[in-house]
Amino acid sequence: MKAVVLDAVNKISLKSVDQDKLQSNELLVRVEAAGICGSDRHILHGTYPANYPVILGHEFSGIIENAGTSSRFKVGDRVNVNPNIACGNCLPCKTNLVNLCRNNIAHGVNRNGGLADFVAVPETQLFKLPLSLAPEVGAFCEPIACCIQGLDLANIRQGDSVAIIGGGVIGQLMVQLVKKAGAEVILLSTRQKSRREMAEKLGATHTIDPQNSNSNDPFIGTAGVAPGGFDVVLECAGTKETLQQSLEIVRLGGTVILFGVMPQNEVFEIKPFDIFVRQIRIQGSFTGSAVHSKAVDMVAEQSLVLLPLITHLVGFEEVPKLLMGNPLSGEVKTIAKPA
Repeated sequence: MKAVVLDAVNKISLKSVDQDKLQSNELLVRVEAAGICGSDRHILHGTYPANYPVILGHEFSGIIENAGTSSRFKVGDRVNVNPNIACGNCLPCKTNLVNLCRNNIAHGVNRNGGLADFVAVPETQLFKLPLSLAPEVGAFCEPIACCIQGLDLANIRQGDSVAIIGGGVIGQLMVQLVKKAGAEVILLSTRQKSRREMAEKLGATHTIDPQNSNSNDPFIGTAGVAPGGFDVVLECAGTKETLQQSLEIVRLGGTVILFGVMPQNEVFEIKPFDIFVRQIRIQGSFTGSAVHSKAVDMVAEQSLVLLPLITHLVGFEEVPKLLMGNPLSGEVKTIAKPA
């Protein structure tokens, strides 16, 4: 079969490889679609820990190709995959924090992922999706689950003001989920005009091009979107600059969710006294494995706008060059499909 294999840091190619041998608890999935994630670039460049060699791809869905007689799935079922396999025995697992499992094994990170024609997946990680759905939307379940995890921690209340920093696919999903959570003011900040226009169609009440201002006045000034600061700020860009701005535009007693992924060795300076006197909560959010089923339900019920978020469809053969280069022009979400 064909697969996108990462052999070492910055060494990636499309190869012909053998299919994984099925273990007793695994089913064979024929991949229909796999999402390209910013984390894939971090893994490629060695700034996010992974095992090598590995087939990349942690956002994917497909069709059951081989299932045992005792499985709750049958050949031909469409399924999505929760890529994070928790051990169930460590302290986080036993305290309902399975997304923080200390022994987590993830498809596309520690074991072979979905950028391949076929992948062996433990049955525990499979969730059924309707065959009536467009195949591509199944690949959104994992990023949606990550968003739900972050929003559960943010505890957004009816009437809140929320700033979303970053207009990629996570930002666009956040706009929709924040609206469902009851936020009254929803701001998305991004440099790209096309992303701002998309966010406005999806429910953002305000958008801002951060390049047009040298201050935060348009955000929190007396004539700004949220005078005095936002109740919640979702940092979805993963840069030092956007993290700094997030801390500056949150209100007294507000919450900043660190959602964007920075390189694992990145260091950021804060002023503890500022956090102290403003009583700001800075909250991390890691994966969405604990709430994956909620994301699958939302996709199955078609309660989110997803297809317009797909700006690029590529074949597996294009993925190595794509990941080694910069994000594509106008990219929101790129979906890769087998030949």
